[in-house]
Amino acid sequence: MSRFFSRALFFKESFQLLRKFSFYLIAVFFLCIPFFYYFIYSDFFSFSKLIPINEFFLIIPFIYIILIPFLSMLSWANEGTFLEWLPFSSTSIFFSKWLSSSLALALFLLSTLVIPFFASFFIYFDWAIIFTSYAFLFVYGIYLISLSQALFVFVNNKLSAFILLMLIIVFGNRFIDSPWAFKGIIQSFEFSSLLLLTFLFFIAGVFIKERKKGKKLSPKILLLIFLVFILALINLNIFSFKIDLTKNKAFSVSNETKQMLASLEDDIRIKYYLSPSLEKQYPQVKEVKDFLKLLEKNTNTFGKKNIGLSIINPEKLSEEEIRSLDLKSQQIQINTKGKTVFEKVFSSIRLQYLDKSLSIDFALSLNGLEYALFSRIQNLIGENEKKVYLLLANDQPLENYSFFLSLLIEEGFIPIDVETHGIDRLDETIPLILIGSNENINDKTPYIESFIMRGGSTLFFLSKTKIAFDSDWTGKTKNQDALLEMLDYWGFEIQDGLLIDLENKAELSMQNLEDDGIETIDYALWQKIEKNNIENPLIDAVKSLDFFWPSPMKIHSSENQKIQALFLTSEHSLVQDADEEGFFVTDPFALASYRYENQLREQFVLAALGEGSFPGYYSSGKSKPTHLIVIPDEVCISNAMGNIDFLTFVTNSLLYVTGDESLIGLKNKTQAESYFVADIERMPGKIHLEKTALFYPVLGLFPFAVIGIGIFIYRKKRYRYGY
Repeated sequence: MSRFFSRALFFKESFQLLRKFSFYLIAVFFLCIPFFYYFIYSDFFSFSKLIPINEFFLIIPFIYIILIPFLSMLSWANEGTFLEWLPFSSTSIFFSKWLSSSLALALFLLSTLVIPFFASFFIYFDWAIIFTSYAFLFVYGIYLISLSQALFVFVNNKLSAFILLMLIIVFGNRFIDSPWAFKGIIQSFEFSSLLLLTFLFFIAGVFIKERKKGKKLSPKILLLIFLVFILALINLNIFSFKIDLTKNKAFSVSNETKQMLASLEDDIRIKYYLSPSLEKQYPQVKEVKDFLKLLEKNTNTFGKKNIGLSIINPEKLSEEEIRSLDLKSQQIQINTKGKTVFEKVFSSIRLQYLDKSLSIDFALSLNGLEYALFSRIQNLIGENEKKVYLLLANDQPLENYSFFLSLLIEEGFIPIDVETHGIDRLDETIPLILIGSNENINDKTPYIESFIMRGGSTLFFLSKTKIAFDSDWTGKTKNQDALLEMLDYWGFEIQDGLLIDLENKAELSMQNLEDDGIETIDYALWQKIEKNNIENPLIDAVKSLDFFWPSPMKIHSSENQKIQALFLTSEHSLVQDADEEGFFVTDPFALASYRYENQLREQFVLAALGEGSFPGYYSSGKSKPTHLIVIPDEVCISNAMGNIDFLTFVTNSLLYVTGDESLIGLKNKTQAESYFVADIERMPGKIHLEKTALFYPVLGLFPFAVIGIGIFIYRKKRYRYGY
């Protein structure tokens, strides 16, 4: 009887696979199918929508339907009773076949690494997803190999075994449609249960082989193994855990949340109203449910229950109950039996503490979910109520900024109108958002300076241009006012003119009046600015910001205050000066013929953070340590622009200046999302070059290289053995 592992037998099995030409055909199949699916079928290169890297991994289990039975058939083909005459145990034979097939699977999976590598030229994704997904697919694959080995021994007819195994894999794939590993998470039960099943089918295959040899096996031993397997599976599920390898740790409960919940005097009741049809159409909603379960599990320790979670199907509630609970719904489009229907769905989280309750109206993903829960629980327990002053100092009505204000309230901030509150009664512990300036600001500037001198932090949205953004886009220069002069004195130099960035131009779809067609026009007065690799917690979660008719700005630091640029234009930027009457060229069609040749190109600042002590402008001395954030654009947060990205920037800024910097990381906590590495539409030449230089050689040459190796080995075998 040979030992458990035989090197000679392992090499025999491995080389038996490598010498077969069909092995290389299946290798080409395994590489080309996901390649075609991800890049061609999903229309990756249209860049009309981003294709997450998870889509590539989702196709692999379906390829296993063909691959695993094929590997097993190759492994057991033409064996007959040959191995039974050799001095190898059934265990050694099984292990060698299983190990050689598993090694082949590993080689196949490694060959597909070229797909995420190539995709990384165009989109960003968290490489933790790549690691955990490949690890899961390998473990799932070796489990299927173990199952297939046992099945091919049990069923004498290999074709029947092949078809039966395909059906089993099709059925089994239904249970792994969205594993945690495809999100960058190692879930212990996912891996341990598959490894346990691998071992079980390995033992089963050995027992079947021994039984066919005529050896009798005790039913008690089989029953004992089965009972041990069931008990082990139950315990693995009970004591399962998750290891979050993603960069943002989106699937982990933060220490801040755990500490706050541990300090509660009473329980928090969470009711999650989730429509089953929404969960079916949008699988990411399941992640919201799983996170709430994780929150309950991680905070209910040592017999103390901090959270009581209930998941409720709102379809079982009456219309009257839904109205009394004030549940907010949304409509989604569902295709059933060839018809498109719209269905009202819910994904509402309701939190209750003592006699108070708050809601998250519609939670569709994990992005910002923990921060939303954290801030609402803080409000429920009356801790750290977040307030912010708002001073609208231009000629626009407050209604023109209502969208921004509603989002600010939804984020847990309570806006206080300075005009109603009184500018002479500002509390320096509450930050101020100041939007715009006009001739009336001169009387208020001393009060603003006094607020800042006492240590009050302020976010300024200011411009030297008045834009009719809600009508015909007419632009006219403003007169210099005291507020702009004070900021200039502190190192924020907002200059005259309209900023033009020739490299970061927005594209507008405009109707051509001559032929009634739609024309795409570059509009250089609007800019989409990337964060330019600047490191600062205020912009960690902000990929880019859109600016609309901003003024050019320069910054100047001094000994006592540090001013850092947060967003910069390209170096191919310039300034459009006003005409003699103070007007600017803002019409998109007129701007298309604007001449730039003789103007100076330079880089300007579009957002800046100032920290430290600032000298008094009206008063003597220096201010207490404070924070000033200046954006030379008063249109970017208006209703007309609907710039939601600025909300993340503003709320991060408010948390930063109020000393809640630890919560910025919580707010920036998002799923490991994919996004374009740059604005694809701006560089079609580069995209075409990379697609030609990389995609077609990989797609064309790599399969031919694999087939070539197979032909070489096959011909060498025929020459060596003479057939």
